[in-house]
Amino acid sequence: MLEDEDEEPAADGRQFEAVGKYDEPEEPDAGDLGPPVPEAPDLTAAAEDADPRLQNLFWGLVVLFNVAIVAVSLGVMLIAFGVDETLGLQVLLGGLVLTAYGVYRYRDARDQAADIVGGDEDND
Repeated sequence: MLEDEDEEPAADGRQFEAVGKYDEPEEPDAGDLGPPVPEAPDLTAAAEDADPRLQNLFWGLVVLFNVAIVAVSLGVMLIAFGVDETLGLQVLLGGLVLTAYGVYRYRDARDQAADIVGGDEDND
């Protein structure tokens, strides 16, 4: 019995089968890591399809309200920080007047946009 323990196993290659199983794992494909990545829609066609009159109305209102917001903010800061109360009050009042004019232009532009869009539907 002691002689059997000293003997080496036969070199038939089976002792190395388990080593091949634990090699480095294969790298997964990038597509297999999760759901597919969505792509953004092409918005250039939608912008080109818009009526130029609607685009002018929209961008005119955007610029008007941006200037009004900056004027009101600047006027409030000039007054609050005590830099120049008179100039701050003038800028603030100017911004409030621009805001009121912007509201008037928005209501008018809403009616104009309804006419423009309504006119396109009648032509179809």
